[in-house]
Amino acid sequence: MAAEYSDQEDLAARVACRLNALFQWIRHPESNRPWLDGEVAAVTGVSRDTVEAFRMGMPLETIHPDPPTETLPARLTGRLAFFVERDGRAKREIASAAGFSAEYLAKLLKGQSLPTMGKVEDLAGALGVDPSDLSADSLGVLARHFERSATCQIPRRYLTYADDHPDVQRVTYHLADLEAYRRLEKNLVGVSFRNTAGRLGPGALAEIAAIVERRVKDLPPEEPGR
Repeated sequence: MAAEYSDQEDLAARVACRLNALFQWIRHPESNRPWLDGEVAAVTGVSRDTVEAFRMGMPLETIHPDPPTETLPARLTGRLAFFVERDGRAKREIASAAGFSAEYLAKLLKGQSLPTMGKVEDLAGALGVDPSDLSADSLGVLARHFERSATCQIPRRYLTYADDHPDVQRVTYHLADLEAYRRLEKNLVGVSFRNTAGRLGPGALAEIAAIVERRVKDLPPEEPGR
């Protein structure tokens, strides 16, 4: 039992570290600043308490490296309720747009029926979301949220898999590039990699930033009047 708790504790710490990196380096598309917990909660439907608990390494729900399929009905019910409420239309209108009866939609919202993949796609189309938005767990929803504000794919496994997994390494390198680019943009007047950042390989911007910063420190002080 202690070993199981330790594994879950380690996994929670890993998720917290990775999720905090996304909060730090993936910017809000309108304000160009890091996302706030409340903003992410409002957009995703994941409660603010849940978001904060994940970030502190004290999750309110059990973390799995991959979400178990047996919890899909509960996930679907919760996600569907969020998007139906956010949509604003009457439930019968949403049901009609998806091609089913209002009674069937009511059953889905109560968890009394599990739709086929085809019906999930119809529902997603009616609500203007991706089918995965209706079936993902909280971590999957958060990963997808940051992916929409990023320039690279951020799969759910980035939050839970080991450091040597290719997807984890790819996102980690991407975040290092963002960090380096912002250091350059903030500290070096006239230096911009806006047109070349997309062509640089993983980690390249971090290396460039380190080199430039070392050389800037070695420059002689500017003479008065120049």
